[in-house]
Amino acid sequence: METAKVIPGSVLKKRKRSEEWSLVKKAAETAKKKRSTDRRLIFKRAEHSSIWLFECATVSSVIL
Repeated sequence: METAKVIPGSVLKKRKRSEEWSLVKKAAETAKKKRSTDRRLIFKRAEHSSIWLFECATVSSVIL
């Protein structure tokens, strides 16, 4: 029969704190990735709109 090892309270607290920090870090990374994707989408949408407006202006000036 083996005896159970006693783990000091400070080690248990450190493990718990480390787990909490890793969850916070993972959430921050996910938020950063989402912001980056959203920023890229906004830029592409604005770029597409400016190209479309330029083409419309060019076509309307040719017609007039």
